Amino acid sequence: MEVRRIPSSESELTHHGILGMHWGVRRYQNKDGTLTAAGRKKKGIVETYKNKKKMKKLREAKEVKKAEREEKERIINSGDAKQVKQIANSLTDAELKRAIDKIKLTSELNDYTSGGSKSSTSKKGMDYIANIDKTMKMVQSTANAGKAVYDLVNALSGGKDKD
Repeated sequence: MEVRRIPSSESELTHHGILGMHWGVRRYQNKDGTLTAAGRKKKGIVETYKNKKKMKKLREAKEVKKAEREEKERIINSGDAKQVKQIANSLTDAELKRAIDKIKLTSELNDYTSGGSKSSTSKKGMDYIANIDKTMKMVQSTANAGKAVYDLVNALSGGKDKD
């Protein structure tokens, strides 16, 4: 049997790693380009970081829509016809019907609490007629006073009428 000596350079095993690889740095990609589990995790973190602004905008838009819905509900439930008329174009048929029903109920409640079941329009009409009646009485009393003065002047002048 013959013993053969291998030169020392061939008997050493050396490993230089992957080209561009550094100690303590992990690989996130396989040789075929697919991501390892660590690579997928890291990429997910990077994507989330990049999309933070988009996510913030989406959250803000959602909050604005929620505030608009709450404001719409507040107006519908308020029973105020002017406010409902301002947003009537943005209401669905069902919402508009609810708003009109609320306005009618509020109007009826106001009529009952303002002195009986008379509507506010008829109350205004009655007030208007009362004011006209008061004015007519004042005109009548002024006319009567004028006639009395005329009769007095006529009597003092000797009863002669110069018509």
